Amino acid sequence: MTNEILNLGIAGRSLSLTCPQAPVNPNAVIRIQRLRHDGNFVEPGPFGCGQQSTSGYDYWPLVLYDAREGNFRDDQPTANTTMFLSGLMHYVELDVNNLRRWLSGSIGVSGPNALDQDGFVVYFSDRRGNRDGAGNETGELGFEDFVNPASLPGTPSGVLDIGEDVNGNGVLDVYGNVPQRIGAAPLDGTATLRTLVPATVAQVNPPVFFRRALKLVNGGLTRVPMPGFTLVSENPVYVQGDFNAYDPMGFIEPSSNASIIADAVTLLSSSWTDLRSLTSPHDPVGRPASTSWYRVAIISGKGRAFPRPTGALDDFGTDGGTHNFLRMLERWSGETLNYRGSMVTFFDNRQALGTYKCCANVYGAPTRAFGFETNFLDPARLPPATPVFHDMNILGFTYNQSPGM
Repeated sequence: MTNEILNLGIAGRSLSLTCPQAPVNPNAVIRIQRLRHDGNFVEPGPFGCGQQSTSGYDYWPLVLYDAREGNFRDDQPTANTTMFLSGLMHYVELDVNNLRRWLSGSIGVSGPNALDQDGFVVYFSDRRGNRDGAGNETGELGFEDFVNPASLPGTPSGVLDIGEDVNGNGVLDVYGNVPQRIGAAPLDGTATLRTLVPATVAQVNPPVFFRRALKLVNGGLTRVPMPGFTLVSENPVYVQGDFNAYDPMGFIEPSSNASIIADAVTLLSSSWTDLRSLTSPHDPVGRPASTSWYRVAIISGKGRAFPRPTGALDDFGTDGGTHNFLRMLERWSGETLNYRGSMVTFFDNRQALGTYKCCANVYGAPTRAFGFETNFLDPARLPPATPVFHDMNILGFTYNQSPGM
């Protein structure tokens, strides 16, 4: 099955504005790289855009800049085009529509043999580059020195402050600030999560630190809906474009019984491009959103509360409240984020530790059209593998006397 999935392709299209936008591997279920978009192809292929290139030099990693993860405070000059390594999120892309096609047998041959329990559950974990000081995997970012109330810009202090001990071990973990891969400066052994790099460095290099994620694409209902679908990820998840809904038709039927369980979930509109996040890392105006629709239950973590540092905005130190539980990275002004689902939090974030902040660098608030998915009131419409809790109330006792007792 692994070879079958990989043989469907692993590359995404170039972000170039001049190259054709047809996908390089249109049937790919997962993508782990994209065609370079600077035009300097080693093997040009059709149209001079490298779409048939077999040269590794013609492919770059999948990466976006997350200003919430990258910036300690919402205080960077919007004209600044360099970005912190802590915000460069390297991701694997899951094409939801192609996954549906594979499960149905439209592409490949193994999909119809997958276990169907009123739908399908996809598990994802990417721990590449995740090591503590002893060389062990933890599944955590491993850098907790991010509150720092005594510093206006949030400069790491080396002191365990309230809100920083996300795993509750009583220790200020900072092993995640040690490069796991050494390259040329500025990505050499002196690099830290606070190292600033330009887009020309960010978009071509593999990750230096443990910043891994999953992105869901092509999940809108312009196509046949997925069967029941639950995505479970140890890493942060980004959802790009309409999901289990369709703009402009909205929350139409038929739809999937869908859920996402992840360390954190960020909703990206249909207008999102990774390139804009790299060229406008600190200015949401350069990342304009468009009205988008999402129909999915979400279970994810949240940040711990801490006392507001002097000079910080009033809500800094909170998790942003229910209306900010769904993370955003774009300027939504005048646009609507339509969400229907159910939001639950059971734990603290362990990888997406960026504190809630708004609204200079990270995002501009949308018109929020949030509602509960009433289909979930029917147990038959719950997403696959929905956590279930049983509560037993003891109402009384009856003495049973029978022969032999």
